[in-house]
Order: sequence, then structure tokens, then C-alpha cells
Amino acid sequence: MISHTLRRTAAALVALAMWALCALGQETRSMIFGRVSDPSGAAVTAAEVVVTNADTNVSVTLRTNETGYYEAPLLLPGNYQVTVQAAGFKRFQRHGITLPISTRAQIDVTLEIGNISESISVTAEAPLLETNAVSTGQVIDQRSLQDLPTLNNNPTLLARLVPGVQTTGGASGYTNPAFTLIGSSYSVAGNVGGNDFSIDGIPNNGNIRRISYQPHTDAVLEFKVETSNFDAAVGHSSGASFNVMTKAGTNTFHGSASWQHWRNEWNAASFFAKKNHYSRIAAAEAAGNSALADDLRGRNINPNGHSNNYSGTFGGPVILPKLYNGKDRMFFFVSYSGLKDRTAASPVYYNRTVPTPANREGDFSQLLAVDPVRYQLYDPLTIQPDSTRPTHYVRTPFPHNIIPKSRWNNPTYAAYSRLLPAPNNMPADPRLEPTLNYLASQVRWKFDYEAWAGRWDYQLNSQHRFFGRAHYWTNAERNQDWLYESAPRMGELSGLRTGLGGGFDWVYTPSSSTVLNVSTGYQYFSDAVEDNPVRKIKPSQVGLPAYLDAKAGDYYTIPQMNWSGYDGIGRNFFGNPNRHPNIFAKVDLSRVMGTHTLRAGFNSYQLFKTTFGFGTAGLNTSGSFLFDNFFTRRNDDGFTPAGSLGHSWAAYLLGIPSGISIGTYDSAALHSGQYGWYFQDGWRVTPTLTLNFGLRMEYETAPTERFDRAIGYFDPNVALPIAAAAQAAYAAKPVPELSASDFRVAGGNTYIGRNGTSRRFYQNELMFLPRVAAAWQLNNRTVVRGGYGWYYDTLNVRDFTYGFPNQFGFNRLTETVVTNDFGRSFNVGDPYNGISPLADPFPIRADGTRFNTPVRDALGAMAIAGRGFSFIPWDLKHARQQRWRAGVQRQFGTSNLIEIAYAGSYSDNVYVSKTLQPLPENPPPHDFVGH
Repeated sequence: MISHTLRRTAAALVALAMWALCALGQETRSMIFGRVSDPSGAAVTAAEVVVTNADTNVSVTLRTNETGYYEAPLLLPGNYQVTVQAAGFKRFQRHGITLPISTRAQIDVTLEIGNISESISVTAEAPLLETNAVSTGQVIDQRSLQDLPTLNNNPTLLARLVPGVQTTGGASGYTNPAFTLIGSSYSVAGNVGGNDFSIDGIPNNGNIRRISYQPHTDAVLEFKVETSNFDAAVGHSSGASFNVMTKAGTNTFHGSASWQHWRNEWNAASFFAKKNHYSRIAAAEAAGNSALADDLRGRNINPNGHSNNYSGTFGGPVILPKLYNGKDRMFFFVSYSGLKDRTAASPVYYNRTVPTPANREGDFSQLLAVDPVRYQLYDPLTIQPDSTRPTHYVRTPFPHNIIPKSRWNNPTYAAYSRLLPAPNNMPADPRLEPTLNYLASQVRWKFDYEAWAGRWDYQLNSQHRFFGRAHYWTNAERNQDWLYESAPRMGELSGLRTGLGGGFDWVYTPSSSTVLNVSTGYQYFSDAVEDNPVRKIKPSQVGLPAYLDAKAGDYYTIPQMNWSGYDGIGRNFFGNPNRHPNIFAKVDLSRVMGTHTLRAGFNSYQLFKTTFGFGTAGLNTSGSFLFDNFFTRRNDDGFTPAGSLGHSWAAYLLGIPSGISIGTYDSAALHSGQYGWYFQDGWRVTPTLTLNFGLRMEYETAPTERFDRAIGYFDPNVALPIAAAAQAAYAAKPVPELSASDFRVAGGNTYIGRNGTSRRFYQNELMFLPRVAAAWQLNNRTVVRGGYGWYYDTLNVRDFTYGFPNQFGFNRLTETVVTNDFGRSFNVGDPYNGISPLADPFPIRADGTRFNTPVRDALGAMAIAGRGFSFIPWDLKHARQQRWRAGVQRQFGTSNLIEIAYAGSYSDNVYVSKTLQPLPENPPPHDFVGH
């Protein structure tokens, strides 16, 4: 017969399993636990234990159970005191307990016989030994955060100090808090899978396995990096756990303010910047302009640049005069941080090649001094048969390598030529190629970053505690603007990242033995491109037909003009953000029963990803035009060598591109889910021996696309429409090594959700994660600990790179072939009659259309025939890792702890890329499949 207590526990577990939206997150709060005994060592039952946060005066009141055990979980890091009283014993108080993040402090109490009105007060730090937990990691406390140097106040940088953590080594990614990808490049245990990031117990994971929000050091109380943890509540990761706890309000108002500043002029100049600086001085002196030379000498070699990194925090009790006094009950803490960077860009962006002033007037004669063969320009309209080589064609040179203005026939020339700067780094010898003739040494890198965050803590009464937090950050990045002299911001790459998140947590303590914790939250991360002048120019504004405006719609940008050998103008459209909204929630139940602490929980996590033109490196929405030597070289087959300089700009003057393209794109909306259940028993076998047994189950659903707009996995058995013809052709002329009856043509791509194929990209997986750990306290200064557990990596829509999903067929280019016969006739425009192909680059076709329509899934299994194809196999398994650890902790004095441990791991189902192209020497009949 089940007792009333057990029935209530079972009912709570059933309610827990039925409750759910979505959730996950590693616990950042801590625990104080222990045993209350009398002088003889016997358990003191029903003793009142009050655990009080000395900073907020918030208390948790408990009663010891029949074994004298008490447990106060889910405590915020901070300074604590423990008070114990029982009838017939003196009142006991212990002060000065400092509780770090995500730790368990054992505070055992021996009561002395006497009156309850008498008291014993002890001041002592929390013990350093961990007597009932087995984990590996390190706490980065507040003193370390304040005293250790962290580039741009990024606390994540200190994870490099944690034993067992590997990193890529460079620190350049920490120059901005928004650079979260490089700032998350840590790995443990062989770098299998990814890490888990949380902030105040709420998931803080961004896309591509990176942290989403990096708070300022002034806003962080402390954080812990765990390289292994054998707690069954920990999951959805085979890497390290990064748990950050932000500062909270207390009964006293407190805050901070900081400001850091540096200037680029204080840095050493690069070699090329020095060379350009002193060359300009020498040129001024050679020209007799001593005033200019003196002016240049007085200038800084480095461009002006500076950085301002600032922060402010403030917290305390919530007090509304004459309305509410939140001391001992309700607290707030807010923070703001910002970064304004105005600094020189990397020298790799300095060197550019632009047409010379003479080239822009149609005069290319100087190039003949460089190489009279490769740089001789030929008139594309003078094509004729080659008398020395039948079936080939030649052209006649432009006299003196000059293109008369009467032949200039480019409707976009005026718009683009004015955007280019004049050369400032021409070679001294006219026989040298004028490459890298513009030194953009004043290219700036600009960042504007801001972040706001706040948290709220509230204790309604001894049974109900609440917590909420929220953050928002944005970063605008502007760089590579090499056109700053001639057309400011037209050469700029502008990035805009934003993130926001928040959560709510409720701790319900119905009795001294039972604790229920419920939390839920939301997180959003987007990666986009900020509006800039490039994004505000329509094709018709630069001389192209207005129908390109309509084609681009809201995704217009200045069309790309690419000149071989020169730096082009225009960029792909990157303006639609990759959005990553995530919704989560979790439920955890803990119950102390005699010598056992039973814990169970459920979590789920719903992850989304939306974008436009997925899997493409930017979107060619307004047109891309290529100019090279195809129409200005002598021979149709390149028999006479031809360069790029001069030729491509001459073709541009003539208005005859060799490549014309524009894209049509679809959007993508992905979703996947994570679910986890766990049960764990912490068994205190004796006062000095604790065993932990746990079982965790995780179920992850593979990604789906809302409207099935993607290619799925490769099916080696799918029938192909070319199979019969191919097999018949082979049967007519087989090779001795393989009979015609054994030759089979099969295999092709699938489209998700079509023709009976699953809507998922790979199969869902249910995973079992057993955990076991033990801690044996040999004496009050020595603990032996060990553990073993299974871990699985998570695979969700957030973790894949930009190439996923494969939307071949849903995105499609329209490419105009300018000529099929080397310019004897033109498919677009009429250069022989003064009409440039740019006047109508996508003419109306016989079917009444101008642009190709995406075929979507119409090609079926033949979509990738003859093409390279990468795919995720349907039977993909999540990477699995087994970990074990054994070690000894020894405390020396009150503040020193030494631990010697051995940790190992074994991984399988590790993700690898494998080519399917090689064929075996002696294949079985069914190995010949299409791919």
C-alpha cells in the first residue's frame, strides 16, 4: 500500500511529465545541505534550519528529516548564514559562508545541550571540499573578473584559464562583444559536438554553436565552466557547460561605472602605411611643394581612430516611496554597456586597383609600354576569319590603344566611374603594371554596440521565490569602405546583429523535503546587414532598365559591376536577417526521503530558424555584370595572350559585358525540437559516503522546413528516368569486369515531404544517458570522488552552417548569354548599331518571360545528376561520448585546496564527411548507384 506522502510525490511526478512547453538550461544556483546531530552523533529530527542570504536577508526555513538531514537548493550565489535550533539544545548560528555559483556546500551542525535561549555563534567560510558531487571545472569569481585583464571586458575570455579547456589561441574575436562565434571557440574532451551556454540558468545559445549574449564583466557576479558533470539533470551537450550568473540586487543600493579608452595613433604603423606616407612626402619635395611636405610630416601615419568601452550598473531593493518597500523581499539590478570603435581596418583592405585617369578617358597607350602583346586592345566589332588558322577569328587593334568617345556606349558609365577614387600609389616606372595603385590607408572599422540587461528577484514568502531577467543588445558594424574619398560608404560592408532574451523562474517549496522549480523563457538572435547607400540605389538610378527595380522588389541594391583585374563596385544583397527565435521551459522536482534525495525533471526546447535565399553567399537581386578580355582580345580561343588590366575597363566603356546574371530566391523556415527527462537518486549511504545514480533520456526531432522547400538525403535505391536507357547502352557494350545483368543505375536525391519521403532531413533519435557517481569523505579534509556517464551532442536547426538547407531548385539564376559566336552576332543588345546589351540585359523571351522561374522539386531525383552533392544521411546518429573521472581532493588550511584527478573519454558516432565517388575494385552488383 502506497503511503499518502508517496502518493503525493507520484502525483507531482505525473503532473511534471504532463506539464510542458519547452526548455533546457544548466543550473547556475547553488545548495547548502548537511546533517544536524547531538553531541553523541545521533540525528536531531525536526530541528529548524534557517538559511539566510546575508546580502538580502531572504531566508529559507527547513526542518531536518528522520536522519537529521536538511537541504536548501536553488540558492543564489552570495554570502549566507545558517541558524539551527531545536528543543533542548542551544541555538546555533554560523556566519561567513560564501556560496559560489553552481556549487554544493556541506554545513554539518552539532548542537549542544542547553536552553534554546542560549546560542553559539561561529564565523567560518564554506568548506572547499565537494562531498556529494562529482564534476570538473572552475569558478571564475568576482575578484578574478575585476582583477584579471579581459579584452574589452569580455568575461568569456577567462575560460582559457580553466584546466582541460582548449581554444584556437587567438584573441582577435574578443574585440567586440557581438563577435560571439570566435568568443565561443572552446572545446573539451576531443571537441566532439558543441558546448552549452546559459545565463542565470536560462539557455544562452546562439547559432552555429556559439554564445548568444556576452555580458559585460561589471554585470557578472561569477561564472563556472564545467568540463564534466555526472548529474542527470545536465544534458543536450557533449561539450563544456558555461554557466554565467549575473549580479542581483541586495538590501543596499550599489552600482558601478567604468570607461576604457585607447587611440589608434598610439599604435605602431604598418609597413605599407609608412611606405605610402614617406612616398607622398618625397613626391611633394620632388615637386617643390615644401609646404605640403611639411604638412605631411606633421600628420600621424596611422589614421585617427579610437575606442570607448563603457558600462554602468545599479541595483538594490525595490522601493516606491509611500507605496512599497521591497527590503528583505524584492530586488532589482540593471546594467548598460556600450562600445564605440573607430579604428583602422586591417591592412588587407588597403591595396586596391582602379583605372588610371587616362584609362577613364579611353586612353590605354601606357599599357603598351608594360606589354605590347597582352595589353593591346582589339575592336570587338572588327571580327573576321583568321587567314592563318581556318575556323578561327581575329580582330583589329584599336589605333594607339585609344578608344574614341564616339564608341563609348555604356548607359551606366557616368554613374559608376564617378564612384571610383583617383590612383594615389602609381608605380614610378611606367613599364610596371599599375596594379594596387590606390592605397586606401584611411579605411575605417566602425562598431556601435549597446546592451541593456535587467533582473528582478522576489520572495513572496518562505514557500514562493520568483526571478525574472531580460536583455537586449545590438551591434552595427561598418567596414571595408575603400571608397571613402570618392563615394563615402558606397564600398562599405555593413553588418547588423541583434539579440534579446528573457526568462521567468518560480521556486515552490511546499515542505522542507520537497522543492518544485518551473522556468520558461525566450531567446532571439539575428544576423543581418544594416542599411547603407548601396542598399538605397535601384538599378534604374544607375542607367539600367526599370524592370530590374520591379524584379528586385524590396531587396534592391546597386547592381554589381565587376571588372577583371580591378576592384568592382556593388555587393550581393545580405539585408534579410537569419533569425533564430527559441522558446523553452523546464520543470524540476526534488524530494528528500530519508537518506535519499530524489530528483526528476522534464525539459523541451523549440528552435526555429528563418531566412531568405538560404544556402546562398548573398543574393544577386539587382543584377551582376562581368567585364573581362573576352571581347577585346585578338583571338576567339585566346591564342594570343591577353591581360585583364585595360581590357576589362575598355569592355566597360564599350558597354559589352561577357557575363550577365540575376537571381530569384525563396525563403526558408526551419524547426526542430529537443526533449529531455531525467531521474536521479542521491543516496547518502553513510554520513561520509554518497552515491548518485541517474538516468536521463533525450529525444531530438530532426529539422523540418515549414513548406518542404529543400533537398533531403540521398536515396541509393530511388529509380531514375535515365536508368533503362543507361543500362541498355551498357548492355550493348559491356566491359569484361562487369556483366550487363549486374550493371544497375539507381540512386538520387530526395525532396523532403515529397513522394512519400519524410518531412525531416534525417531520423529522430531517442537517447539514453546513464550516470553514476560517488563521493567518499575520508576525513574532514579529504574526499575521494569518481563518476561515469554518457553524453550526446545536440543537432538542431541552430547548429548547422549557412549551407543548410540545400534549396537547389527553389533558388535559381537567370544568366544571359551575350553571344554564341565570339561576337559575330549578339543575343542581347546590338553593339553594331550602338545598342549596348546593358540597355536590355534580360530581353523578353519567346514565352513572354524575362527571368527563369525556380523549378522547385520538379526535377525530382534528377535534380543533382551530374553535380556535386553533399547531404546528411537519413540514418545519422548523434555523436556520443562516454566520460569517466576519478580524483582526490585535499584541503589545506582554510583557503587552499589541491585536487589530483584522472579524466578520460571515449567517443563514437562522430561526424565525418565521406566521399561517395571512389568505386571499389571488385564491386558487388548493387554498388553502382548514381550520386
